[in-house]
Amino acid sequence: MAQNIIKIERFFDTELSTISRYHIAGTRIKGYVLECPGPDTTMSNQRKRIPVGTYKLKWHNSPSMPAHNPLILLHNINVPESRKILIHCGNTVNDTKGCLIVGSTFSQNRVMQSGAAFTALQTYISSIGIERFEVVISQNLGERI
Repeated sequence: MAQNIIKIERFFDTELSTISRYHIAGTRIKGYVLECPGPDTTMSNQRKRIPVGTYKLKWHNSPSMPAHNPLILLHNINVPESRKILIHCGNTVNDTKGCLIVGSTFSQNRVMQSGAAFTALQTYISSIGIERFEVVISQNLGERI
């Protein structure tokens, strides 16, 4: 059973993207997540958000991002591994096809300092063991930036 929770709370969305805050309680691991706009969907290749919920994690090696492998793959009973929802680095929704992009700061429709944020998250998860983590995505949209 997972003992460490990466909490992701959506708080702002536009026609182009959704912005969330993320953190791991009791650590300095925190930042922002950029993902595609809503609505949520379980279907692949839709450039839409994944559903609110709790996800298990596993490592995934991506041939399109070999310098950043392993990436973090999210899955649950409704969103199978085959959907390939990944946490990785990038800056805009052009860098994702439905994945979650982490960053240290954000502005409308983008996150910045993504490489450093992803490396910190990846390193921390590696030090504990990915099987001891889960991601919980919640939604509180409507905040203005």
